Amino acid sequence: MTTSVFIDSGAWNVLFEQGINLLIELPPEEFSLYITLEVYYELQAIPNMGKDGTSKVGLKHYIREALERSQIGTTATFGFYVRGAERQPYAPFNQGTFQSETDREWYLRKETQDTLRNKATRPSGLGAHVADASLAVRAQDSIILTTDTHGLLARAAEQGGKVVSLAGFNGKTISLRDFIMQSLEHS
Repeated sequence: MTTSVFIDSGAWNVLFEQGINLLIELPPEEFSLYITLEVYYELQAIPNMGKDGTSKVGLKHYIREALERSQIGTTATFGFYVRGAERQPYAPFNQGTFQSETDREWYLRKETQDTLRNKATRPSGLGAHVADASLAVRAQDSIILTTDTHGLLARAAEQGGKVVSLAGFNGKTISLRDFIMQSLEHS
């Protein structure tokens, strides 16, 4: 059985900057890699040019190659078409899983609802924090790689979730696999 790892959109910047080969660092015999549908939308919204004027073309190419080469799956919750939504938050028949009772309860929590409700739409076409919520709910059963150290992902970590911040990761001194395992031991 493999360990499930979900990669947040911000984590891709660190992986790219450090030249991490996910096939080597997190081999498929040990790890199953995923992104959520919401993270997929965020990745699709990365512009060619960043706000600071730097090119994002290399990052986009790295992500595209890694998704294909490392056979990174995209997960989604089944649901029906949402009229008027810029991005459909659910997968259609045969393309998503049903939301578990635990996941439903997590999404219905007041703190989760307060974080998600009435937020501005981001360039991805999603409301703010929607992708974080899609990852935070999975943190009890899967490892989440992120650079986000606040909000829903921080709460998930506080509640025992397996959230690993890549903020302090240096691939020249430690492998990604070892960094993840050490971070989980210390959390």
